[in-house]
Amino acid sequence: MTEGGGSESDRLRALTRLQVMDTPAEPLFDDLTAMAARLCATPMAVVSLADGDRQWFKARVGVALTETPREGSLCSHALAGPEVMIVRDARSDERFTANPLVTADPFVRFYAGAPLITSDGHALGTLCVMDTVARELSAGQQRDLTVLAAEVVSQLELRYHAGVLAAQIDARAEAQEALRRNQRVLDGVLSYTDVLVYAKDLTGRYILANRALERVLDLDSGLLGGFDVDLFAPELAASYRANDEIILVKHDHQIFDEEIVHTDGTTHLYRSTKFPLLDGDNQVYAIAGVSTDVTELMAARAAHEEAEDRWRALVEHSPVAVAVIGTDRRFRYANPAAMVLFGVDFPEHIEQRLVLDFVDPSEHEELSALYGSLVGGGPALLGHRWHLVQPGGELLTVEVNAAPINYRAAPALQVEVRDVTVKAAAEEALRESEHRFHALFNGSPVAMALSDGQGLWVDANAAFGALLGVEPAEMIGHSAQRFAHPDDHVLIAQSEQGQKDSPDGVHRVEMRFLRPDGGMRWAWVTITPTPGPAGQTWTLAIAQDVTARKAAENALQESESDLAAIAAVARCVQDGEDPRPVVVRSVLELAGASSVALLEPLGADALVITAAAGGDYIGLELSLQEQSMTAQVWRSGESVFLAEARDHPAVNSDLLDLDDTVSAMWQPVVVHGTVQAILNVTWRDRVVAFGDRAVRSVRVIADEAGVSLNAKRLRAELERSALTDPLTGSLNRRAWDIELGAILEQIRSTGGALTIALIDLDHFKSFNDAHGHNAGDVLLQEFAEAARRCLRSGDVFARWGGEEFIVALPYTSPGQAARILDRVRGCLPDGSTCSVGQTKWDSDEGISTCIARADLALYDAKQAGRDQLATR
Repeated sequence: MTEGGGSESDRLRALTRLQVMDTPAEPLFDDLTAMAARLCATPMAVVSLADGDRQWFKARVGVALTETPREGSLCSHALAGPEVMIVRDARSDERFTANPLVTADPFVRFYAGAPLITSDGHALGTLCVMDTVARELSAGQQRDLTVLAAEVVSQLELRYHAGVLAAQIDARAEAQEALRRNQRVLDGVLSYTDVLVYAKDLTGRYILANRALERVLDLDSGLLGGFDVDLFAPELAASYRANDEIILVKHDHQIFDEEIVHTDGTTHLYRSTKFPLLDGDNQVYAIAGVSTDVTELMAARAAHEEAEDRWRALVEHSPVAVAVIGTDRRFRYANPAAMVLFGVDFPEHIEQRLVLDFVDPSEHEELSALYGSLVGGGPALLGHRWHLVQPGGELLTVEVNAAPINYRAAPALQVEVRDVTVKAAAEEALRESEHRFHALFNGSPVAMALSDGQGLWVDANAAFGALLGVEPAEMIGHSAQRFAHPDDHVLIAQSEQGQKDSPDGVHRVEMRFLRPDGGMRWAWVTITPTPGPAGQTWTLAIAQDVTARKAAENALQESESDLAAIAAVARCVQDGEDPRPVVVRSVLELAGASSVALLEPLGADALVITAAAGGDYIGLELSLQEQSMTAQVWRSGESVFLAEARDHPAVNSDLLDLDDTVSAMWQPVVVHGTVQAILNVTWRDRVVAFGDRAVRSVRVIADEAGVSLNAKRLRAELERSALTDPLTGSLNRRAWDIELGAILEQIRSTGGALTIALIDLDHFKSFNDAHGHNAGDVLLQEFAEAARRCLRSGDVFARWGGEEFIVALPYTSPGQAARILDRVRGCLPDGSTCSVGQTKWDSDEGISTCIARADLALYDAKQAGRDQLATR
């Protein structure tokens, strides 16, 4: 098989992802390595990680090297399978006879390595122990080594997840610092200019104002958070807001002339360029402006126009251009105003010239026909427009009144000509404006709708129809309530009062609309009063689709909730606390459930609830032998969600009645491909569709729960293994020292007798020679189990070594102890005996002295013929 399963490149990617290679030593891994050496009684132990061409030691005991070449290494062979690889004597194994660790310092002969296999099956390296002599590992030591290897992998993966979380936090902090730096740059630019720079949100509240604007208004506290109505006279504030509304409607920059009253009482005229600020969805979220004081410029321009007016008044006898045209269609007379209009300087430049010389060629035929009609006695011409072409080529629109007269005893036409170029341009601009408004209204990507005094829509553009998922024509004659979410009807009812209460008369509200396809859209709606065709009050609603923003906000909150729940479970593992209560509480909150229960194995045939939230179900047992949804999920390892749990035949209705359950979910907790527990999630209300986010959250917490429960189980196994003799299940010497230390401290403080006894099985070597070592192991196990049953709850019983055991009997004199120890001697199987030596501890002596004296008493019992108790 390949190392750890899968390709070598996959394995290397898994190792790289953990970001552990060449990192400094860490106490946790050093402790685990030292524990491996201690449990396996070897002078050397290493946590080895196999890179592409080397094996690097994350932690080591008794080894000076930090890395070695991977080719031909002992650990590379250990990666080939999931079991502990044991090399009893490397010198005799042709695979390793040339290995530098074998042929040179540290002269390794014995090697045992447990592969470090990740949760996704990649073998990253080994936890190995080594000795300089040939030897074996007991089955218990192999199990211990495997358990420690699993704990190393668990800590590596926990270390990685903690690093990922820390990196996300650092990235967010860096983004916030960059934003602050940009803000400082912007503040510097805005602080040293005389131009007024500002921005307002959609409600008109100032969100940005430079110092120049604050100086103009002589404000100490700043403008931020204020409205125009708070800072300026009502009429000025209203005009500013009206210009802002134009920006909101046109979605483009505009130039306005706006007045500002300075603190000295003078009124200044400002040329203001205003423009919309758009978000990532191209939606307006604020209005910005740059205003320049043009008071002096406009005053100079006005003075110039006044001078021109005085000049015209002096040189013109009449403000109206008047001319006389003969029947030959030539000018007979033109007053100064006419000469100006026709673009000539002297009368001789116009008199006797044809009228058609000053008319656009495209209009010659029409004008000739009109002229013939007038001369022939037709009705007078009033307000007819045509285009006058001045000698310089400038085209003017003029309005003409004409009537037949006699001029100097000859028929002629008197014409009055008025320059209406500006008026015509204004009328054309008005028509174009109306056309643009309708085009903007109908073609705008911003949703707009017009409502009458009863709140019924009378017009709507395509964008509003698209927001609601209907054709605009389907909206006409209906109110917004028909399409709004039922919970938001009250917002519509409050609209009229909201307009009255708003300082600018504009009501703003965020609400939901339901579409015919079942979808829902969030919209930010601005409701503005507008005059109807008969002067009545109508309203214009402008809606911005903010569904994506709301979804992003919800996704961020949900992501933060998921991270917080996972971090809480991880903290429990790191702090050594039980993660189960945190797991069920987190699932309860993230899934919006009524109750959550965690079920774990109780033997091979049942599960028991070990943690619950939303109900007191801890201790409740469920049989795996019965047909149930819980048993089905336990066997299949597949998650199940039922909207109507009672309708499924595999669901126990009695269990549903405990919590009035309607909908339910069973999520397996899987570790290394094996179901370790089940999360049962229930809802009292029917859940139509369990959302992707909720499913993901429950599964993420289930995965984290599996890792946490497995880590807690491994830690408990390690603690038991470190304190227990693997053969007899009795306390080992380390545990003996801990327990005896507590007893000595208690007896020193309270007083009382303490008896120490050593027990040795008689003729144990002969028994082994006669029956074999396996029978000897069974005899030791049976004796240890029987001896523990003979002792009291406060007594301490430990294996001292080989066939020798030691007992501490607190608050017991040697006389009282003799009766207890005789019971212990009598619990050996038929044909086997033991000798016991006991002594009383003197509080003035060290405990080692007392044990040595008990050993002498044991020697006395042996010398006296064995199978007896001796006292010193």
